[in-house]
Amino acid sequence: MAQYENMTFSRQQLYDEIWSISTSRVAKKYSIPYDKLKKACKDANIPTPTQSYWSSLSIGKEVEKEPLPPSEVKEVVVQYSIKSKEIIPPQINVTQVIEEAVLQSTDLQKVELKTQPQRTYVEGQRNVYDREILYNEVWNEPVTTVAKRYGVSDVAIHKVCKSLSIPVPPRGYWAMKNAGQPVKQIPLPVYDGPAQKIGIKSFDDSEVKAESDDALSFLSEDERIRLIIAAQQITILDDKCKLHSKLNSHKAKIKVWRSNHHRDEFAPRNRDTYRSVPDGEPFLYNDISDVTFPRVYRILNTLFQYVEALGGSVNDDLSLMIRNEKVFYTITEGQDQVPHVLTKDEQKQWDQYERDKKSRSWAYEPKFRKWDYIPNSKLRFSVKANSFIRDSETIGLELRLGEMLVSLFEESENVRIAREKREEAHRKEEEEKRQRELKREHYNQEVEKVQALENEANDYDMACKIRAYISAVEDKASLDESTLKWIEWAKAKADWYDPTVAAFDPDFGKRNHTLDEEKKRPSKKSGYSIW
Repeated sequence: MAQYENMTFSRQQLYDEIWSISTSRVAKKYSIPYDKLKKACKDANIPTPTQSYWSSLSIGKEVEKEPLPPSEVKEVVVQYSIKSKEIIPPQINVTQVIEEAVLQSTDLQKVELKTQPQRTYVEGQRNVYDREILYNEVWNEPVTTVAKRYGVSDVAIHKVCKSLSIPVPPRGYWAMKNAGQPVKQIPLPVYDGPAQKIGIKSFDDSEVKAESDDALSFLSEDERIRLIIAAQQITILDDKCKLHSKLNSHKAKIKVWRSNHHRDEFAPRNRDTYRSVPDGEPFLYNDISDVTFPRVYRILNTLFQYVEALGGSVNDDLSLMIRNEKVFYTITEGQDQVPHVLTKDEQKQWDQYERDKKSRSWAYEPKFRKWDYIPNSKLRFSVKANSFIRDSETIGLELRLGEMLVSLFEESENVRIAREKREEAHRKEEEEKRQRELKREHYNQEVEKVQALENEANDYDMACKIRAYISAVEDKASLDESTLKWIEWAKAKADWYDPTVAAFDPDFGKRNHTLDEEKKRPSKKSGYSIW
């Protein structure tokens, strides 16, 4: 049977603490489930800060604190199950983690990305944090200054201090000290844990450079802050954490594909033009060995959680939608080239060949590959053709997740730019086609008008010729009755030819002067025509 525990707060106290250090940190401070505390606040009508409140606070923007509304409730009781709390598998609310990290950075005027780790990372270097030395350092200088000296982020120093139970100056401490106001230093408490902690150095302090103003400038200020903090905060999720639904689906696809397609684990994996990806083959199947898949899933599970917490999503093919752009990446496992060792079947073929050589003058020599390519579990992550992040001898991808996360968002901007270039090129091409079509139509219209003009002019010329001929006939001294009738008939035909008169002819109808001569010349009807 589940056991329950109650924790009682005054309503005002709970309101003050939540607006001072956030709901998630209050939950952690008193070891209360986050969802239980949120529900208790809602039931007691206690307003809680939004994520934008902490983001605005972290960059020095003015924020407005929502007042505590009046209520008859004076105390808030949070009840939670001790047993259920213990048996729930370890899960991480990534959004909550980022919120806490944003809060820890509110003492900064501006959150900055100190360096590009992949450019300044030095292999094999370690930081040894001594508890007493680090305590003196963080109380003598701001944490950001100490972090530079150690070659890590200020968030990392905060985490080390927390793990060694080292108190750090509260928000506003250095501003008060620099203004000459009295400040109180919290003494180093008694601690039964280790006196030292070893950590990885993210970058060489001798090469630390301030990030230029255009770093991640394609993001809004709030997005930029959240991404930087997420990149500094991200750590590999526990293998007991629930796997992302897309990864579970992918595992099922891999299983089905593997059962129907034989894979030579020791064959080279590189594919050229003549070895394209088989239709339907799941992503990563050819690039990762069966032994390494669980590790890859843990890495992707962590990245997916953070990408979704930052507003992205995961597609069925494991590509990502980041800032409404589809981002592709690759993860490949290295292979070591070693001399090929014959399999049992190959050895049998070779032995048969040796026997055939002795008994026959000719024997077919079997051909086997010279090298085997053994998966070595060394991973390489890439979002660009010529840029990648990979395992080193001492550091795995699990410790470079921040770089990977930032590279995905940077790639989303590259994808956006490339897409807009394609769209602009397509728009220009369509506009050029439209203009060419308009020009062609205009040209053809002009041709038709010129042809019509020529045809009309030819008709007019014919009318003039007929009238000139009629005048010549009329100049005769004597005209009989039949000639006079002919003259009258000829004048009517001249008017029919003349486009300026356009007379109607009872036999030929109205003449279309714009047509060419062949189409409008009168012709005899055949004997089979129906009138």
